Amino acid sequence: MNVICLTQANVVQGSGNSSFVYRFPTSANLDNHSIALASLTLYSCWFNVTAALGNNKLSLTIYPADAYTFTYSIVIPDGSYSVANLNSYLQYWAIQNSLYLIDANGDYVYFLNIAVNAVRYAIEIQSFSCPYNGDIATLPVGYTLPVGFPVAPAVGLSWNAVLTVPVGMSEYLGQAVNFSTDANSGNTTTLAYLSTICPQINPNPNVMVSITGISNKYAASPIIYSFSSAGTPFGSMIQERPNELLWNTLNSGNYNEIRVSFLGTDFRPLPLLDPSITLLLAIKSNML
Repeated sequence: MNVICLTQANVVQGSGNSSFVYRFPTSANLDNHSIALASLTLYSCWFNVTAALGNNKLSLTIYPADAYTFTYSIVIPDGSYSVANLNSYLQYWAIQNSLYLIDANGDYVYFLNIAVNAVRYAIEIQSFSCPYNGDIATLPVGYTLPVGFPVAPAVGLSWNAVLTVPVGMSEYLGQAVNFSTDANSGNTTTLAYLSTICPQINPNPNVMVSITGISNKYAASPIIYSFSSAGTPFGSMIQERPNELLWNTLNSGNYNEIRVSFLGTDFRPLPLLDPSITLLLAIKSNML
């Protein structure tokens, strides 16, 4: 058995650190040989919300029952977002767009809250009633509006901001495509919505290792191994050392190189932020 090592030096430029190539010193005849992953070390460093994944947009409407409705598109920067992180970003976005109230203590009051409901294995969207209807007199005692809050003629009704969930984020939040919360016009109640389908917070919970040259008539993709980031915080190291090597037969022939790719669950190359990867591949002759 022989071992080859791939590191950052083997990254294919322009691949987003998802592809590596090992070039043999001289052409290697691999007739009747098999290959297996011996060990893998890398960081948990792929985003779960990105423009490329199409799960980075939401829509928010205020004064939803009024002729002067304002609708905003929320574009979430690429990143690794827990539900709490996402909620924090929405609050930051609300501050940037002056879409909040200020209570008597000087605390900011937001229109929405998104949180994990562990008991129900769901994500819960909470929508809070806004008393302001264009008439400053409708605000509770001590409440004020931030500078830049959108102005509309008084409509005489309280309302809940309407959150619309397009495709992509619908999977993250566990809601149907284009699901919307209720305007709840004239009712001063808090609304709560649980996921109706299983939330997919991480669209790539498992990563597959693909190697060129594998002979497998039962599979269209040359996958030799898969691993998960479960239990590993974002930015922390993942170490994979199989207890038993899973040998994969190579197509017979002479090889100048072997290419390794990291794929997401959709079998597409998975961009990795950190190229600091060490991959050991074992190669053995089947004749021994």
